[in-house]
Amino acid sequence: MSKENEEESKLFNAIQREFAEFASLYSEAVKSGADIAGKQVLESLLDANRAEEIPSGKLFAALRTGVRHAGEQLIQLGWGFIHRPKK
Repeated sequence: MSKENEEESKLFNAIQREFAEFASLYSEAVKSGADIAGKQVLESLLDANRAEEIPSGKLFAALRTGVRHAGEQLIQLGWGFIHRPKK
């Protein structure tokens, strides 16, 4: 394999590793946000006598909280990628 091909292969492998790591962390952030939203929805269900008694405002607030949590984690993830030492 030529020197140029080796360098391209190393670069491709590094990009592939970084993408896999980012995808994994992204998945964790989204799952964490969904878990928080799910807990709030469940709490609202337990507080109401019937599911139809849950105000839509509480449902949207729970979803908004979950999305915000996931977004905050993604921002922290991006900040960590920017400021981590180069190999």
